[in-house]
Amino acid sequence: MTDTGYYAIAKATMHGREHVVVIRPAKEGLILHTLYYVNELHKANATPAAKGQFSAKEIDLAKSLISSLAAPFQPEQFHDQYRENVEHLIERKQKGLRIAAVQQPRKPKVVDIVEALQRSLRESAKKTAAKKKTRKKAA
Repeated sequence: MTDTGYYAIAKATMHGREHVVVIRPAKEGLILHTLYYVNELHKANATPAAKGQFSAKEIDLAKSLISSLAAPFQPEQFHDQYRENVEHLIERKQKGLRIAAVQQPRKPKVVDIVEALQRSLRESAKKTAAKKKTRKKAA
């Protein structure tokens, strides 16, 4: 990201609402900053990004990923949905309409990726051992 001059833009949910965020490189990794919506924008102080220690292969991969995703930033594309929803609820309440709570989706089961990888490796090792036994019996 440092070499290309691009930062990543995304939406993240924090404190029960969505925020537009920018992800930028830093000395020891990546930094995530929340952004203001268009109607809240203020002039920000920019700081230069620090250089990290990465292999040429990692840098080339990152550059190709960034170049394939690069597009001009258009803040008008992002809307404060939390605020819009609150305004919508206020309008419904003013009209005397019923306001019902939205049912929250169930949270998916969190998978421990390291444990899943270890289990997969154990199963693979068992299959390999079983194949070796059948080859010895056949010989």
